[in-house]
Amino acid sequence: MSAKKKLNIYLIMSIIVASIFITTITACSDSSGSENGEAIFEKAVRMQDNVTPGTDEYNQFLSLLEKSSELHYPIAQYRYGEILLKGTGTKKDISKALILLNESKDKEPRSKELLALIYLQESAPGAMPLDTDKGVKLLTESASAGLETSQYLLGTFYLHGDDGIKQDNLQAYYWLRRAAEQNNKVAQLTLARIVGQGFDVPADKKASEEWECIANNQHGFDSFWICEN
Repeated sequence: MSAKKKLNIYLIMSIIVASIFITTITACSDSSGSENGEAIFEKAVRMQDNVTPGTDEYNQFLSLLEKSSELHYPIAQYRYGEILLKGTGTKKDISKALILLNESKDKEPRSKELLALIYLQESAPGAMPLDTDKGVKLLTESASAGLETSQYLLGTFYLHGDDGIKQDNLQAYYWLRRAAEQNNKVAQLTLARIVGQGFDVPADKKASEEWECIANNQHGFDSFWICEN
């Protein structure tokens, strides 16, 4: 084999080895960042019940959330984004909050839910224009991902035709039932009412009583007489 061919082979092998090395380092770095983000977030969670806005401890709690968010940990991005959106114990930063929520929305359903409410109700005035289609799309996605608060909200919006959403009792029944099956008490009581009255579904007094019993018994409220029969 000629020296030139040997050199070419050597160069090719060197490039392959270098590529593998870089890929491995990048993967390890990404993994480490993710783990660090989770660890930092867990440290923040351990602090949250014992901190008061405006104190040094609360500022430390916010610092941990911010660091975890910078490492792209989705739950931290949601929590920190929510705080920045409301200005809880810190200066409001709507622009930064929206960046965090949009970045984490595909991995954290609660980010989708919060963004949906901004589109539907303009909970961050001036941040984004009202956009019912985008709001319903995001809320449906978070509800489909299993978030019971989104299921309840979506069902309620369809039931009353709130925020530009066309009233649809069948959709309302579907989403309220899914939320009720996840022990959302308000959804259970609302479902009991619409099942009992027959909102585009056959009225079913027995099913209505059962949902009301479930809501009262499972959530520590005094049961009505119908629950004792």
